[in-house]
Amino acid sequence: MQRCQQCKSLMPDDENRCIRCGFEAVASSAMRLEDKLADKPADNMPPQKICPKCSYIHQPSKIAANDQCPSCGIFYQKYQDLENKRELSKQTDSEQINETSGFGATPCYLGVIASLSFYTGFTLLVCCIIWLACKDTDEVATGYAKEALNHQITMILGLIVPILLSFSSSVLAGVVAIAWLILFLITPIIAAVKAGKGLTYRYPLVIHFFGDVQSD
Repeated sequence: MQRCQQCKSLMPDDENRCIRCGFEAVASSAMRLEDKLADKPADNMPPQKICPKCSYIHQPSKIAANDQCPSCGIFYQKYQDLENKRELSKQTDSEQINETSGFGATPCYLGVIASLSFYTGFTLLVCCIIWLACKDTDEVATGYAKEALNHQITMILGLIVPILLSFSSSVLAGVVAIAWLILFLITPIIAAVKAGKGLTYRYPLVIHFFGDVQSD
């Protein structure tokens, strides 16, 4: 004997339909089995994934490769490898920018002193001392001392040009002299900033009597 799953009445084992309420046991069992199968994913279905590009939820019932997004079509592993390469490239570029901009470099304080000595009027004395003291130990400081000397001498020689122009045009001579002085007043400040970052600096429009350096 078995009981009806709906009205709980007893009925023979070989009966599929309840005599009292007419409930069909076989159909109900089949429906419950189908519900269970629908709720439980098959063992060979791909696991649920979230697409890293479009955030699509990869359902196990979708007919698509386990490593491919059904929405945007990307391959998960290839996309992740590409993102890893981009992240590594960004880190490398950031390190290169930090190196070229001087962040983290050792400041060259003697280079700062040599550059700013122009404003004290003792460029020749200060730069010669730094040059002689650091010629075998600090290449950057020595380069700044030489560049400061080149800057000082070139500025003095450059004043000859407006003096000669004054015989023909005083206005032109004045413009040239002012532009020349502005340039040579600004460049030591730029050099001092570069030295503070531990970088080298090549003065523009300077005659290099005592050697040449390259700017970082």
